[in-house]
Amino acid sequence: MHFLVQQQPAFVKLASGTFDAAKPSVVLIHGAANSHLVWDDILASLTTVTQNTHNILAIDLPGHGATFAEEKTSVADYADWLINLLDNGAINAATLIGHSMGSLIALDCARRYPDRVVSLILIGVAAPMPVADKVLALASDDVESAYEMLTRASFYLARNADGSWPEQSIAMKNYRLALSQNHPQTLANDMRACHLYAIDSAALAAITTPALVVVGEKDRMTSVEAGLLVSQQLANSKHLLIPDVGHMMPLEAAAQVIALIVDYLYESYQSPSLQS
Repeated sequence: MHFLVQQQPAFVKLASGTFDAAKPSVVLIHGAANSHLVWDDILASLTTVTQNTHNILAIDLPGHGATFAEEKTSVADYADWLINLLDNGAINAATLIGHSMGSLIALDCARRYPDRVVSLILIGVAAPMPVADKVLALASDDVESAYEMLTRASFYLARNADGSWPEQSIAMKNYRLALSQNHPQTLANDMRACHLYAIDSAALAAITTPALVVVGEKDRMTSVEAGLLVSQQLANSKHLLIPDVGHMMPLEAAAQVIALIVDYLYESYQSPSLQS
């Protein structure tokens, strides 16, 4: 389905076939140069597991996937766009689940629009989220090589006994597909947006929205230490570490992510205040 956002259609994939504004809503926000495709395995399971008690929406950010509006150039602009999407869906407030760049967008919404955010699940987060100069240059000058590098870096693979690397998993191939379906400049644009996003410890401490920070033990893109620091700095947060998994947890550890989402939705909607 599509929502009209800033006078342009935005693609939204529902976990169930019908959107009901009277139900609590959960919005899944993908990362840099990704799309709703990274949430497909999770969407397929959540309808049954939650017994259709929530609207579960996986969005394509502007310039990504099937949302053909021009991409934004900053995390704050993406956050403003997301709030406008909630407006046009008559969603007063939602739980925001963000992965990587999507976690920064969710954080920025909670920082500047606290009344619109019920709770947060931040997967693979670092705040700030600096990007190495080499990666920024590669994303601008050789996007195909950047895609390959990110695919290798975003997943945890153990070497074979002979020291060689195993073949790419289905999850890695799906991730690579999601990257290739965006315009070539989208990756560089999103990487710059992450790199330039500025938020300090005082701003994080001022966010009182209940939050769950999810970190991957083998994450090479946003480290365990960076994720735990975000959790420590937020005023009302707890954290969960998923062992033996890299940065792309929605694809690499879908079953664990589904379970934690369901548990957290039950907890946050039953009791709005979480303990650190």
